[in-house]
Formats: sequence, C-alpha cells, structure tokens
Amino acid sequence: MEDSRSLKKAEISVKQGRIVKLVSSDSFFSIFVFLGKDKSKDHILDEDSCDCKSFVFRKIYRGDGFCYHVLALKMAMEKENYRTLRASSKEVFEVLLEIHAYGKSLKLRKLLVRQ
Repeated sequence: MEDSRSLKKAEISVKQGRIVKLVSSDSFFSIFVFLGKDKSKDHILDEDSCDCKSFVFRKIYRGDGFCYHVLALKMAMEKENYRTLRASSKEVFEVLLEIHAYGKSLKLRKLLVRQ
C-alpha cells in the first residue's frame, strides 16, 4: 500500500517533468530515467523496479509498496506525461554508465537541453 506522502511526491515529480524515456535511435532499446533534483540521484527504472535504496527496502525487504520514483513513472505512463529523448546507442550507454558510476548523468542533461 502506497502512503500519501509517496503519492504526493510522485505527483509533483510528474508535473515537474522528471521522467524521461530514453530511446536508442539505432536499436529497439529504451529505458526510463527519473531525473534527480539538486543533489539527489538519477534513477534507472521501469514499472516494477527502481535502482534506489527505498525500492530495495520497501518493496523487496518489507514487501509493502513501491518507491515514489516507480509511482511517478506509473502516473506518467498512464497520462503519457513524460519526455522522450532519442539518442544513439553509444549515448544511451554513456548515460547509463554515468548514472551507475556517479549517480547522475550530465550527458543526459546536455542531450535534453539540445532537444
């Protein structure tokens, strides 16, 4: 069961346009990224999972709900309210590598500005 605080945070995140669908222009690969604000991290996610600690603790360990990143993605997908960014496979790989290594992707932000 999702708490009202998580639902509110998810709703605000969708309104702020923090869900990005990253699509590889030269293959069939696509993935969703949740853009972190300020010092918070970016997250790689889909409808059922997220790479954040909250997801691991809440969903996997306690089994009681999703993190607000996944809730935001579900809301965004329901209304088709997310940004879609097409990039080469190399650029998609670089974005994912940066998120994994540093928690944020400057490459993704540069691509979004150029869009």
